[in-house]
Amino acid sequence: MRTILNEMKSAVTLLELLVVVVIMGILASVAVTVYTGHVDRARVAACKDTIRQLELAINQYEVDTGQLPPSSSGLPIAPDQLFYEGNASTGSFGCGYLQLALMHSLSGNFHQPLSYRWLGPYIQPDEDQLGDRNGLPVTLSIPKGYVQLLDPWGLPYYYLRYDHYPTLGATQYPTSHPFYASETYYNPSSFQIFSLGRNGSTYPVPYRGEETDDVNNWRKYGLPYVVASGGGRSPRSSPRTTPPISSSPSGSSPRAQTPGQEDLEQLSVPITFQLADISHVLFRWPKGWTRHQNKVVNASEKEERPIWLFQSTPSIKFEDLIAPYKNQAGVEIIFEGPDPSVTIPDSYVLEVRSDTTPEIEIQEDAKAKPYHLVFAFKMGEYTCWWASNFYSVESMEQGRLFITRIVNTKIPVTKEVR
Repeated sequence: MRTILNEMKSAVTLLELLVVVVIMGILASVAVTVYTGHVDRARVAACKDTIRQLELAINQYEVDTGQLPPSSSGLPIAPDQLFYEGNASTGSFGCGYLQLALMHSLSGNFHQPLSYRWLGPYIQPDEDQLGDRNGLPVTLSIPKGYVQLLDPWGLPYYYLRYDHYPTLGATQYPTSHPFYASETYYNPSSFQIFSLGRNGSTYPVPYRGEETDDVNNWRKYGLPYVVASGGGRSPRSSPRTTPPISSSPSGSSPRAQTPGQEDLEQLSVPITFQLADISHVLFRWPKGWTRHQNKVVNASEKEERPIWLFQSTPSIKFEDLIAPYKNQAGVEIIFEGPDPSVTIPDSYVLEVRSDTTPEIEIQEDAKAKPYHLVFAFKMGEYTCWWASNFYSVESMEQGRLFITRIVNTKIPVTKEVR
């Protein structure tokens, strides 16, 4: 009898068993919740990192080709047949043309790009980062223009270029936002990228990408999009690297620095030029640059440093200004159009290759430098421009970035600044 009683006392009762089961259930629930939270945070971090990598790749693409990748996603890939899905009411879909431009060039052919300036691919995503319009694996029958870059939740990123904002439904500032009256859209001079986030949905136009779980690249304070510190687009680097878009960018050794590039962070020399009337315009240059009449040169007199020639005239169109450059015999036009950095309003860029330049003041310098750059901009009733000569396409494009920064410092004055 005593043995039976002892065994009864040491046995586990049903109530005790239920208590243990409940405690285990609570611990499992907490563990799952914590784990799920960690997974979600990791996916959000990966999404932000990917968007950052895409920004860098898009910036590199623009520096090389002179334009941003096309918006939206459509079936035809011929450059003259780009089909933009969506409108200002429904919004565009996905990022098919973005992946096409960054991975294959707009011709859809890595080996035969439309432009010799395309030096991609600019991204190398893993297979699970590509899918069709529904996030499903890509098959051979899916046109390249329909292939999407997928976020960590397996859905396409949305990409929109600034000049398509009004027609393809870009995300706007709330009407109560202090920048709404003057800018209307987030990232007004660059592009918008966003992910639908964990729930796979977002608000309708014009507030897409604004749900709590959405991940986007909005610049909250209305600043122009810049990658390089201190303004302007970041320069090309060599050798070209194409890191997976889910990882941090690998290091690369810079190309030979262009004139004054190493000084861009410290513009401290004020130089003024007189206009046709009594007014002047002041620019701030890096240390070491000095003015000789209407030219600016570097005191070190190194051969790789260009001579910048400043000119101005009232009421002349950009087309008339650049006509002498384009009409020279044997001229090769490399780029012509609005400044690709979109940081100077009312500006125009011409990049050409020719045996000489129509600017008499720098013709002697042009004998050894076959590439010529004209950067023109409006200042009131005046059309002003900087012109220079370069050894290569790369140094010319770096020169454009440099002079863009200089022009950004312009200050009109009404009397001589000493």
